[in-house]
Amino acid sequence: MAEIKSSLEIAMERAAAIGGGGHEEIDREEGDKRGKVAARKLLTGELDTSALSDEIRSLSGEGLSAARSAAAQILLEAVPQAPDRALAGLGALVDQGAGQGDAGELVRRLAGVVMAIQEADAALAGEVARDMTRELAQAGISGSAVTANPAAHPDYLERRKAALSDGFMQYNNVARELAQSLGLA
Repeated sequence: MAEIKSSLEIAMERAAAIGGGGHEEIDREEGDKRGKVAARKLLTGELDTSALSDEIRSLSGEGLSAARSAAAQILLEAVPQAPDRALAGLGALVDQGAGQGDAGELVRRLAGVVMAIQEADAALAGEVARDMTRELAQAGISGSAVTANPAAHPDYLERRKAALSDGFMQYNNVARELAQSLGLA
């Protein structure tokens, strides 16, 4: 007849199989999980940067390092979708010791590149909208109800790609440098 083991016996066997490094691995896994959760909560507005810092600072050793790395990875990936929150979170992580060398300067450079891309994008949209409004007026279509939609212009995507290509190249370079500084690459 097969031996039936209790939950405690199974847990004890697993703990023995983990060996001496078990606590470090558990701390790393817990830190990874908590770092990801805290970063996602920051991005959704459930946490502010000081709460993110407090959550990560509450860990120690391997857990602290894993939490910083996991949060940094999530935040760096989120910069294009939520630049303000993601960059603020990255800045908070760097302020508490994440990253090497000039990580703080890289976060500031990345923020500047993001701002330049946003400004160039808005300027292009305004320019295309003015052109479209002028073309509509020449065709006899005008009035307060007429609103040009730059994204509907047939050349908009091509013009946008050309106008933002340098900015995106700078963004990719600085983001890669920051990832390396944070130990993610």
